[in-house]
Amino acid sequence: MNLNNILQINNYKIFIVFLVIIDKMLLPKFVNKPYIPPLSIQGTKTRILHWLLQNIYWKGHGTYYEPFLGSASVVLNIQPKKAILNDNNPHIIQFYRDIQQNKFTLLALKQYLLDCKQVLEKKGSDFYYEIRDQFNTSPSSFGLLFLNLTCWRNLMRFNAKGEFNAPFYQIKQSKKLSDQNRYLLNFNDVKGLYIIHYIERIKYFQQIIQSHDYIFSNEDFESILEMATDNNDFCYCDPPYILRNTQYYGNFTEKQFNSLIEWSRTTKCNFAISNWYSDKNNINPYITHFNHCHIKQTPFHYQIGIGKKHARNYSDLSVNECLILSSNAYYQNNLSVNKNTLNFLLKKNNI
Repeated sequence: MNLNNILQINNYKIFIVFLVIIDKMLLPKFVNKPYIPPLSIQGTKTRILHWLLQNIYWKGHGTYYEPFLGSASVVLNIQPKKAILNDNNPHIIQFYRDIQQNKFTLLALKQYLLDCKQVLEKKGSDFYYEIRDQFNTSPSSFGLLFLNLTCWRNLMRFNAKGEFNAPFYQIKQSKKLSDQNRYLLNFNDVKGLYIIHYIERIKYFQQIIQSHDYIFSNEDFESILEMATDNNDFCYCDPPYILRNTQYYGNFTEKQFNSLIEWSRTTKCNFAISNWYSDKNNINPYITHFNHCHIKQTPFHYQIGIGKKHARNYSDLSVNECLILSSNAYYQNNLSVNKNTLNFLLKKNNI
């Protein structure tokens, strides 16, 4: 064995020691196949979790905070021991609480979805709007789930009165709108695999939130930021993106975003904030206010959120996503590796 081979093997051994050290920390974390959350909400980070979680440093000793929980995809894949999870939308928080507190069984949920499928096959969009009207009069977790599965692009939206107002998701067929919804197309599977997979997704989510110390809250985000003060804590903020058409419940103003900036300047808490850095035509002017932080970027493509006024063509929806990190949450190593690559290296060098 020559000197180069010895040096190469020693480098791989150092690499393994590095991975062992990383394994003892909660973040960074290598996610090859992320767990999918039960609800689909615009702005979910599922598609960039592999990049997001590799760029954050946190030992996991304190409390994890999320003031803008949304779909819960981030906490579902980090799985801290203790967490305060907040959103200003009371319906999704109640949905998560109902799952956590066993307010309904998965068997009942499965039957509900099957019953809705049968009625939807007969009545089409009329049934969707019936459920939507019922939900806006008397909200329920089952109703929210049905609407989320059958609304436009499966992305929920509420008006200024707090009413669910997303339209029915009709499939275009030969330039004509059809009442055959994506929900029906999926559930027409003879073996019922779609519904089985969906129930399994909720079952896993339930196991995680029941086996950890998680509190779901429906407060304003500022009150959650006030709680995140310890230097062992970590706060992940994914607010509605400023200056973009991303509202889904209530308004998120520039004044509120400025309060988030001010908090980031004074807090001792580890934090990471997601936002957009630039698109084809613009640079986010608020990014300059985070000159006290580290900022990482990655290209990403959104299908919504830019508005007709600015989206001249499909490519305009491509943005540079950014992650704004406090100094103590900044992870400097840009290493990215998957298990297959690691196993190949170990086997090749008999390590």
